[in-house]
Amino acid sequence: VCSALHIESRFPEIENILKCCTDNETFGSETLESIETSDMQAGELLSGIAEQEMKALATMEKCKSFIYWIKETMKTMREFKVFVDLSTISAGESDMEVDRVLQVQAAVSAYSGFIFDINQDSDLREFFNAAKILFQALKTDPKIPQKLLDSNRHLDWLRIIKEQHGSIEISSIQRVNAINATGVYSLNLAKETMS
Repeated sequence: VCSALHIESRFPEIENILKCCTDNETFGSETLESIETSDMQAGELLSGIAEQEMKALATMEKCKSFIYWIKETMKTMREFKVFVDLSTISAGESDMEVDRVLQVQAAVSAYSGFIFDINQDSDLREFFNAAKILFQALKTDPKIPQKLLDSNRHLDWLRIIKEQHGSIEISSIQRVNAINATGVYSLNLAKETMS
């Protein structure tokens, strides 16, 4: 999963646990003093991951291209939401394309901690914070990993949509969203002018 997210750290806590448990040369020779509190905390966190959650994490490895593309073309969740708005407009009345957009939106929202918050210097704590978002989404929609796989499969279609919408459309949607979020609408009757 680290390679799918471009995380350079291999999480020393996990490395220490693996070294103690799997290294034939050191197995049984490590003392309890060699295990640090952070290693034990990491072990507790890892032991709490359910099989479905582990599979959801592993799905990211299969969807590297999609994850890279989202990370590179959209730096924030706000940019992604603009892309969803434009994709919805492009999909029009086609049920199949509308479903694709909804799947992409669900997948990226669920994996958003990994896509937008994790960088190459992220540590294990940041990884588990991102995982919490995913695990919470899995509780409400167990098909999230499949939606990520489907989004990955439709990457070419998504690229075309992104290319079709120019910067003017994107900035217009961003302005509309900003006005909707913080603006005030004033409605009144126009005064008739006498000539």
